[in-house]
Amino acid sequence: MISQVPENRLQAVRKPGMWCIHAQACHIVLVQPMLLGRLETFMREEEPHFQPYIPDRDAEDPEAELLRHDLKATLQAFHGYRRQVLDLAGGQGPGFWGKKARHPEYDEYTPAILLRHMLMHEHLHMYRIETLWLTRDAYL
Repeated sequence: MISQVPENRLQAVRKPGMWCIHAQACHIVLVQPMLLGRLETFMREEEPHFQPYIPDRDAEDPEAELLRHDLKATLQAFHGYRRQVLDLAGGQGPGFWGKKARHPEYDEYTPAILLRHMLMHEHLHMYRIETLWLTRDAYL
């Protein structure tokens, strides 16, 4: 999808308060190690305990931090992360997916919920990317 976006739209601020396309895409990739780590923790620990993840909590300008990343190189890294997730997930039996963890942010947290969150999180940002790419200014 990103390869279809015109170059002049990648870092354009189309809607105040919404990260540009470049930042949205980099964010999707840069959270992958944390999500992969959580999946690995579920595999290692009987009842894992997770803390909320707040990226760039201390950054003055989170979008500027994301813009420092090379978009093409960052997107290429996504394929490796996704392969790792698929390899790990594909090797788990049915009992694994209901394994419970403690997470102060959620009433319930299992590997199935984690995997669903991963996919929905990516979809959310991909929808924002598509909106920023295709929607006319008057409709933003």
